[in-house]
Amino acid sequence: MAFYEEVKWCKKCKRYVRYLLSMNGSYCVDCGAEVSLFNKEDMKDFKRTLKLL
Repeated sequence: MAFYEEVKWCKKCKRYVRYLLSMNGSYCVDCGAEVSLFNKEDMKDFKRTLKLL
């Protein structure tokens, strides 16, 4: 994945969005809210996959 294609989950926009990275965190380029790596469902799937390894 290219740098400009990276996305993170925005709770406010309820979708994966491009983001700005600062020393204090990552923020949605559309609304300015703090973003996270995954939404809740994707995080559950990720953790489930790690348990299988």
